[in-house]
Amino acid sequence: MDKLIHWSHDAIISLLEKVREKEPLWNPVHPHYHKKSLKQVLYTEICKELQSEYPELQDITTAEVLKKFTYLRGNFQKHWRKINCTPSGSQGLVTPKWEFFSACSFLQVPCDSKGEPSFELSSAPAPEPEVVYGSSIEKLMGDEVLYISSSPQPGSSSTSGTSLPGSTSASPTPESSMLFNPDSPEPVHIKHSNKRIIQVVSGGTSSPPVKRARKMMFMGNNDNSDVDTSALSSPPVKNARTKVNRKTDQLQEEMLSSSLSSLKGAWNTMADRCKRSSYVVDLLNSFLLTIPKNKDVLKLELENKVLTLVTEYQGKLLQNAQENDI
Repeated sequence: MDKLIHWSHDAIISLLEKVREKEPLWNPVHPHYHKKSLKQVLYTEICKELQSEYPELQDITTAEVLKKFTYLRGNFQKHWRKINCTPSGSQGLVTPKWEFFSACSFLQVPCDSKGEPSFELSSAPAPEPEVVYGSSIEKLMGDEVLYISSSPQPGSSSTSGTSLPGSTSASPTPESSMLFNPDSPEPVHIKHSNKRIIQVVSGGTSSPPVKRARKMMFMGNNDNSDVDTSALSSPPVKNARTKVNRKTDQLQEEMLSSSLSSLKGAWNTMADRCKRSSYVVDLLNSFLLTIPKNKDVLKLELENKVLTLVTEYQGKLLQNAQENDI
């Protein structure tokens, strides 16, 4: 069973002040609001500060500090909605009776006209509405758009002007686009998800069908304009490598392989010579050790003969080298 922790009034006020000083913990528009590792470090710092300031919180953990602040934030939002979402024509104002309401005032969340909060402390701020002007559709179109023509097509059924097949009408949201018609003072809201929707406003009263196109131009009430495909271009084709370049690369690979083989053979030959030379030296030293100490004359004679042979063969090697140079 978890141990019950008693939070005094001063400790709660201190917790709220420490959180207010660290905006990444509560401000959704802060650039570091979404960094979980940073939040963990900040809550750990607050926990250590509370442990040092209040003896009754010596055994508190970072998770308990986070749990307490989450409770305070939720309670404040509940009281704040009652005050801020009260209709303007009400007879009296709601007075907060919660003792920590003022200390939590930095967590205020605005409400809309329906009495519901327009946003809460979520992980990301609400997106800004996209504004599309009817006078510059050609410039605002992307690679692929959904558009509504101004005249009905044969065999098409009448639907609402801004509804898509399989969708239900809804009030404009922050994700909706606002289309301004030069001839109408009121903007038209169009709901969309991941594709941009553009409405061509005209004097026609028929409900237009939805079509898909790459590029389009303004269409009149009854004329059939062609789709402008001048901006469409084929992707660039990479230049193929010529046969000469491929043969050159193949020849270079063969030459490199031959050079590596020759180098490997020379290395093996040199290693064998080193092993043989080491064997001869070891054999000569072992033989010298077998000569008794009282036979110094014999030992000296052997050493002189070995030196003579070495000098003789060095001269032969030098002579061969000079002949090769000539």
